[in-house]
Amino acid sequence: MQAGALYAEGLALYLVLGDRWGSATALNNQGMAARGQSQHERATALLQEALALRRELGDQRSIAESLNNLGLVASAQGDYERAAGLFEEG
Repeated sequence: MQAGALYAEGLALYLVLGDRWGSATALNNQGMAARGQSQHERATALLQEALALRRELGDQRSIAESLNNLGLVASAQGDYERAAGLFEEG
């Protein structure tokens, strides 16, 4: 759980700095840490928040990364149809 706590600390710092790109990256990393612990609902929520920020920023590469990561979570949950759609969109 240490990685998740460190990502949360990083997110707090990015928010204080007003760094939206860094905030999105920290949210993405927290989401992947949650995925690694099979916390799929938490992972999905964090990754969706990261995706929303990345879409606002227009960062196409990061948007694709978020979609891919959401696909990995959906796949881990056995929702292969949703995973395929996310992978395709990414």
